[in-house]
Amino acid sequence: MTYNQYWHKEPELFWAYRSAYEQKQDVEFEIENYKAWLNGLYNCKAFEVVYYNFNRKEGATPMSYLEKPFDFKEMAKKSKEEIRLEKQKKLETDVKAMLNRGKNILKNSKK
Repeated sequence: MTYNQYWHKEPELFWAYRSAYEQKQDVEFEIENYKAWLNGLYNCKAFEVVYYNFNRKEGATPMSYLEKPFDFKEMAKKSKEEIRLEKQKKLETDVKAMLNRGKNILKNSKK
């Protein structure tokens, strides 16, 4: 916001600029927070590798650090596919259970 806009324009303009600035700060904070979390995730993986290699049994294959960065998009796709498969399996078991109940009802009604 320029000096002229601040002193000679509508007062609402100041509040609009202030609100936009606060939203920008919130977005930047979220991005920095995500980067810090991601950094911690990679550090955790590095400590895991060091701890495993330090405490591994004799003859065990040493663990190596990641060859490439985590692919979160691929993980999300796999998760969606896993969720879809779980729903499909649950549906199949529910249908089988209903069919078995129906068979039992038919058997009982014939008696």
